[in-house]
Amino acid sequence: MKTMALLFVLWALTFCLPAEDVIREEVQVKWFAVPLVATDEQGKCVSDLKPEEIEVFLEGRKVDSFRLVRLGYEVEKEQAMQAPATPAATLVTFLVFDGILTDMNRLNRAKAMAIEIVKRAEGRQPFVVMSLEHVGGLKYLCGPSRQTGEVIEAIEKKVRANRSRFSFQANARDNIAMPIHNPLQGGSWPDAGQELARREKKWMLERYRTTVVNYLEAIKYLCLALQTIRHKSVFLFSIGIKNGFFELSTFGEDPDEGIIGLQLIVRDLAERINRSGTFLVVLNPDGPDPSSDNPDSGDLVSHQLARESGGKYLGAMKENMTESVVEMMRAFYEVQFADPGGGEERMLSVDIRGKRPGVVIHSLRRTSRGREYGELTRLEKEVLALDASVSSYWSRSILEIRRDGLPQPGMSGQQVVYDLALPPQFRQEKVDIFFVQVDEKRNDAKVSSQSLIAESDRHSYGVKPLKGYKPTMFIVCGRLRQGILLQ
Repeated sequence: MKTMALLFVLWALTFCLPAEDVIREEVQVKWFAVPLVATDEQGKCVSDLKPEEIEVFLEGRKVDSFRLVRLGYEVEKEQAMQAPATPAATLVTFLVFDGILTDMNRLNRAKAMAIEIVKRAEGRQPFVVMSLEHVGGLKYLCGPSRQTGEVIEAIEKKVRANRSRFSFQANARDNIAMPIHNPLQGGSWPDAGQELARREKKWMLERYRTTVVNYLEAIKYLCLALQTIRHKSVFLFSIGIKNGFFELSTFGEDPDEGIIGLQLIVRDLAERINRSGTFLVVLNPDGPDPSSDNPDSGDLVSHQLARESGGKYLGAMKENMTESVVEMMRAFYEVQFADPGGGEERMLSVDIRGKRPGVVIHSLRRTSRGREYGELTRLEKEVLALDASVSSYWSRSILEIRRDGLPQPGMSGQQVVYDLALPPQFRQEKVDIFFVQVDEKRNDAKVSSQSLIAESDRHSYGVKPLKGYKPTMFIVCGRLRQGILLQ
């Protein structure tokens, strides 16, 4: 899954790079950029929303000064004069298919909806197609691409359901805890058929539990991939985690039957989605709104994940869901405002309210001040290094980066050795050195790294080169928030 995350970053970042003046502004001034969707009460796009028609609150305090930017693909000609004066920025739409929990029949319904959505975009909307898979987790399939045929082909031929065929009756727990009678203590031998059924149900429950864990891990990696593209909308096609399993995890007496703290895990995923700068729209291909009383329905967790990220849960008829998504893609805006400062919190509550009657706003519940370099995991740091190598915005929102030439290496056996000059301010500081090798023809990337305390202004870095790969080095001092890109 780590390799897939790196490959997605490589493919995605070659698509859209922000202007240097925007990057400098983000480094010098802390700005919040909060996406929102504005529709009317019937779910139709509101294309003429104005700044004076919304209110913005950060941690409960009203934000007086902000600007409103239209996102999305081109508006219709008759609506062009109604859009805000600020030019529209490109919005990348993620179509994410759950092939872990969702069976083939329902996944085929989801694919049909997505294909109709792509056709309705008529090449004006760049799409990324990804899937959550039982083996491999998050998988990149296509994009960002405006080529309708390419996107549809990826959906038709590459999106697959979980090949592991098993069913889980959510109310199977009724017999799982059936006691085994001991004839030596005056009991009787259990009925063989009942015992066999009990064991089979317990086995299915364990399999389903493992499947749910894989699903949650795949969404975590999706959040990592989302960080590298600034303007995006995310639509997840999934039947969700069964209500019965959610109840087992929340109210069950046996912790082995469910997942301890599942509700908190889902809340954490919603915050991760917000931290990436977006919210989630979940489409349930199961059809019309399933009842939350049905233990085999998956609407409870999906509702929570969408709601707590600030997004929306869609579970209506196929045609209605398709129309809702098309309208939402046309209804994206971004509210931009300066950080007022104060407090040490990294994640802040944000509330965008519509003042115009009949306008419904969906937006983030929480927004991030950005993360410090030291807060990143090792994988996130490797993704950051790859992000920096293609001059994208995420790395420059965390670090102040300057460029220099990559020195000519020497040879030592099968390794190339680079003699690196470190700046004086890095002396006695912890320094991370990343060696990024990219093969653009094969869409492949490899990242190796080394950490050290810089005791001098020189350091030798040896690495085995890969034929056909372009090398880049990225040297980071996290405490100083500085990076040096050598290309």
